[in-house]
Amino acid sequence: MIQREFEKIGKTGCYFLSIVHIAEKYTGKYIDAYQAYKQAMVGKTLREDCYVLDPAALLRMLTGVAWTVIKEPANYVATKGEHEILYFEREDTLQTWGHFVVGDGLGVVCYDPYGDSMTVKKGKLTSKRIFRRA
Repeated sequence: MIQREFEKIGKTGCYFLSIVHIAEKYTGKYIDAYQAYKQAMVGKTLREDCYVLDPAALLRMLTGVAWTVIKEPANYVATKGEHEILYFEREDTLQTWGHFVVGDGLGVVCYDPYGDSMTVKKGKLTSKRIFRRA
């Protein structure tokens, strides 16, 4: 069972893992992504397939601080205190691939949970998720 859960996190958990990364940077503490995955499912902020149901509540669970999140266009420039997650898309033969990564506030990738995503390399930044303290 645990291997299947790790597989789901690895295959479709880029948004989830990006939020975990922001929480680690915010708190200055390591967060066990697997334990966060289990806790988020109990808290109904994450589905078993790693689809993030409530990103603001997930980040609050991980940091203890209330957040808001809003989807912004690719050209949005984050302001001081905001955290951005970038969404890239790449079209391939009969398929569109999507991938979330953490941005530096200026739209530049500073953390890719996959490490070296082809969707980021060959795709296009299409939108941003901006997290602000509530």
